[in-house]
Amino acid sequence: MPAKILKYNDVNLSLAVNHLRDGELVSFPTETVYGLGANALNEFAVEKIFSAKQRPKYDPLIVHFYSEQEIYKYVDISPKEKELVHLLSRHFWPGPMTLLLKSKNHLPGIVNSNSGYLGVRIPSNFIARELLKKCKLPIAAPSANKFAHISPTSAQHVLNDLGHCENLIILEGFENCSVGIESSIFKIDENK
Repeated sequence: MPAKILKYNDVNLSLAVNHLRDGELVSFPTETVYGLGANALNEFAVEKIFSAKQRPKYDPLIVHFYSEQEIYKYVDISPKEKELVHLLSRHFWPGPMTLLLKSKNHLPGIVNSNSGYLGVRIPSNFIARELLKKCKLPIAAPSANKFAHISPTSAQHVLNDLGHCENLIILEGFENCSVGIESSIFKIDENK
Protein backbone atom coordinates (compact mmCIF):
# COMPACT_ATOMS: atom_id res chain seq x y z
CA MET A 1 0.00 0.00 0.00
CA PRO A 2 1.48 3.38 -0.97
CA ALA A 3 1.55 6.33 1.46
CA LYS A 4 -1.83 7.98 1.84
CA ILE A 5 -3.41 10.96 3.56
CA LEU A 6 -6.38 10.25 5.84
CA LYS A 7 -8.53 13.05 7.22
CA TYR A 8 -8.67 13.00 11.00
CA ASN A 9 -11.80 11.33 12.38
CA ASP A 10 -12.47 8.54 14.90
CA VAL A 11 -12.26 5.75 12.31
CA ASN A 12 -8.97 6.98 10.83
CA LEU A 13 -7.55 7.59 14.31
CA SER A 14 -8.27 3.92 15.14
CA LEU A 15 -6.58 2.86 11.90
CA ALA A 16 -3.51 4.94 12.81
CA VAL A 17 -3.40 3.47 16.34
CA ASN A 18 -3.52 -0.08 14.97
CA HIS A 19 -0.91 0.81 12.37
CA LEU A 20 1.50 1.95 15.11
CA ARG A 21 0.81 -1.15 17.19
CA ASP A 22 1.55 -3.28 14.10
CA GLY A 23 4.99 -1.70 13.72
CA GLU A 24 4.13 0.64 10.85
CA LEU A 25 4.75 4.38 10.41
CA VAL A 26 2.18 7.12 11.00
CA SER A 27 2.72 10.79 10.28
CA PHE A 28 0.73 13.15 12.47
CA PRO A 29 0.56 16.88 13.14
CA THR A 30 2.01 18.45 16.25
CA GLU A 31 1.98 22.11 17.18
CA THR A 32 5.52 22.37 15.76
CA VAL A 33 5.73 20.28 12.55
CA TYR A 34 4.40 16.95 11.26
CA GLY A 35 6.09 14.00 12.95
CA LEU A 36 6.98 10.62 11.47
CA GLY A 37 5.95 8.27 14.24
CA ALA A 38 6.72 4.68 15.17
CA ASN A 39 6.25 2.58 18.29
CA ALA A 40 9.37 3.51 20.28
CA LEU A 41 9.36 0.06 21.94
CA ASN A 42 9.68 -1.74 18.59
CA GLU A 43 13.22 -1.66 17.14
CA PHE A 44 12.06 -2.74 13.67
CA ALA A 45 9.43 0.01 13.57
CA VAL A 46 12.01 2.61 14.61
CA GLU A 47 14.37 1.33 11.89
CA LYS A 48 11.66 2.28 9.38
CA ILE A 49 11.92 5.92 10.47
CA PHE A 50 15.64 6.01 9.70
CA SER A 51 15.09 4.26 6.37
CA ALA A 52 12.18 6.50 5.27
CA LYS A 53 14.01 9.71 6.18
CA GLN A 54 17.42 8.46 4.98
CA ARG A 55 18.55 9.63 8.40
CA PRO A 56 21.95 8.63 9.81
CA LYS A 57 21.68 6.34 12.83
CA TYR A 58 23.94 8.58 14.93
CA ASP A 59 21.12 11.18 14.99
CA PRO A 60 18.81 10.30 17.94
CA LEU A 61 15.02 10.59 17.91
CA ILE A 62 12.66 12.48 20.19
CA VAL A 63 10.01 10.35 21.91
CA HIS A 64 6.51 11.73 22.41
CA PHE A 65 4.40 10.89 25.46
CA TYR A 66 0.86 11.64 26.56
CA SER A 67 1.72 12.57 30.15
CA GLU A 68 4.63 13.50 32.39
CA GLN A 69 4.10 10.38 34.53
CA GLU A 70 4.66 8.09 31.52
CA ILE A 71 8.07 9.65 30.92
CA TYR A 72 9.41 8.53 34.30
CA LYS A 73 9.19 4.86 33.22
CA TYR A 74 11.92 5.52 30.66
CA VAL A 75 14.29 8.00 32.33
CA ASP A 76 16.67 7.73 35.27
CA ILE A 77 16.63 11.00 37.16
CA SER A 78 17.35 12.16 40.69
CA PRO A 79 14.67 13.68 42.94
CA LYS A 80 16.19 17.13 42.30
CA GLU A 81 16.07 16.61 38.52
CA LYS A 82 12.50 15.31 38.78
CA GLU A 83 11.52 18.45 40.66
CA LEU A 84 12.95 20.57 37.84
CA VAL A 85 11.22 18.44 35.19
CA HIS A 86 7.92 18.89 37.03
CA LEU A 87 8.42 22.66 37.29
CA LEU A 88 9.17 22.96 33.57
CA SER A 89 6.32 20.60 32.75
CA ARG A 90 3.79 22.77 34.59
CA HIS A 91 4.82 25.78 32.52
CA PHE A 92 5.68 24.38 29.08
CA TRP A 93 3.89 21.04 28.59
CA PRO A 94 1.94 20.14 26.66
CA GLY A 95 3.90 22.22 24.17
CA PRO A 96 7.02 22.65 22.03
CA MET A 97 9.64 21.78 24.66
CA THR A 98 11.87 18.69 24.56
CA LEU A 99 13.85 17.63 27.62
CA LEU A 100 17.01 15.57 27.30
CA LEU A 101 17.20 13.19 30.27
CA LYS A 102 19.26 10.14 31.25
CA SER A 103 17.71 7.04 29.72
CA LYS A 104 16.82 3.84 31.63
CA ASN A 105 17.56 1.91 28.43
CA HIS A 106 14.08 0.37 28.32
CA LEU A 107 13.82 1.49 24.70
CA PRO A 108 15.87 0.02 21.83
CA GLY A 109 19.29 1.72 21.59
CA ILE A 110 18.54 2.91 18.07
CA VAL A 111 15.99 5.38 19.48
CA ASN A 112 18.63 7.46 21.26
CA SER A 113 21.65 6.37 19.18
CA ASN A 114 22.95 4.58 22.31
CA SER A 115 23.78 8.00 23.77
CA GLY A 116 22.52 7.27 27.28
CA TYR A 117 20.07 10.18 27.01
CA LEU A 118 16.48 10.35 25.81
CA GLY A 119 14.72 13.34 24.27
CA VAL A 120 11.15 13.45 25.62
CA ARG A 121 8.24 15.71 24.85
CA ILE A 122 4.50 16.09 25.38
CA PRO A 123 2.89 17.74 22.35
CA SER A 124 -0.11 20.01 22.67
CA ASN A 125 -1.72 19.40 19.26
CA PHE A 126 -5.14 17.78 19.71
CA ILE A 127 -4.57 15.03 17.11
CA ALA A 128 -1.12 14.15 18.49
CA ARG A 129 -2.57 13.94 21.99
CA GLU A 130 -5.49 11.75 20.90
CA LEU A 131 -3.11 9.42 19.06
CA LEU A 132 -0.84 9.10 22.12
CA LYS A 133 -3.78 8.63 24.48
CA LYS A 134 -5.41 5.91 22.38
CA CYS A 135 -2.32 3.91 21.42
CA LYS A 136 -0.84 3.97 24.95
CA LEU A 137 2.69 3.80 23.52
CA PRO A 138 5.69 6.09 23.53
CA ILE A 139 6.01 7.30 19.94
CA ALA A 140 9.43 8.04 18.46
CA ALA A 141 8.80 10.86 16.00
CA PRO A 142 11.25 13.18 14.28
CA SER A 143 9.96 15.55 11.60
CA ALA A 144 8.25 13.76 8.69
CA ASN A 145 10.65 14.69 5.90
CA LYS A 146 13.80 13.36 4.28
CA PHE A 147 16.91 14.09 6.32
CA ALA A 148 18.10 17.71 5.90
CA HIS A 149 14.93 18.74 4.02
CA ILE A 150 12.61 21.48 5.27
CA SER A 151 10.30 20.25 8.04
CA PRO A 152 6.68 19.74 6.93
CA THR A 153 3.78 21.77 8.28
CA SER A 154 1.01 20.13 6.24
CA ALA A 155 -0.03 16.61 5.26
CA GLN A 156 0.69 17.43 1.61
CA HIS A 157 4.27 18.42 2.49
CA VAL A 158 4.72 14.97 4.08
CA LEU A 159 3.27 13.20 1.04
CA ASN A 160 5.53 15.22 -1.28
CA ASP A 161 8.66 14.18 0.63
CA LEU A 162 7.77 10.69 1.90
CA GLY A 163 5.15 9.50 -0.58
CA HIS A 164 7.52 6.68 -1.54
CA CYS A 165 7.12 5.03 1.88
CA GLU A 166 5.13 1.81 1.83
CA ASN A 167 2.24 1.60 4.33
CA LEU A 168 2.68 5.17 5.60
CA ILE A 169 -0.51 6.70 6.98
CA ILE A 170 -0.54 10.51 7.13
CA LEU A 171 -3.19 11.85 9.51
CA GLU A 172 -4.31 15.22 8.19
CA GLY A 173 -4.97 17.86 10.81
CA PHE A 174 -7.58 20.59 10.90
CA GLU A 175 -5.00 23.22 9.97
CA ASN A 176 -1.28 23.54 9.38
CA CYS A 177 1.07 23.30 12.37
CA SER A 178 0.87 26.53 14.37
CA VAL A 179 4.53 26.89 15.45
CA GLY A 180 6.13 25.68 12.23
CA ILE A 181 9.59 24.89 13.62
CA GLU A 182 10.92 22.10 15.84
CA SER A 183 10.66 22.17 19.63
CA SER A 184 13.29 23.76 21.86
CA ILE A 185 15.59 21.20 23.51
CA PHE A 186 16.92 21.48 27.07
CA LYS A 187 19.29 19.04 28.76
CA ILE A 188 18.77 18.50 32.48
CA ASP A 189 21.77 17.49 34.56
CA GLU A 190 21.87 18.39 38.26
CA ASN A 191 25.68 18.29 38.23
CA LYS A 192 25.97 21.13 35.69
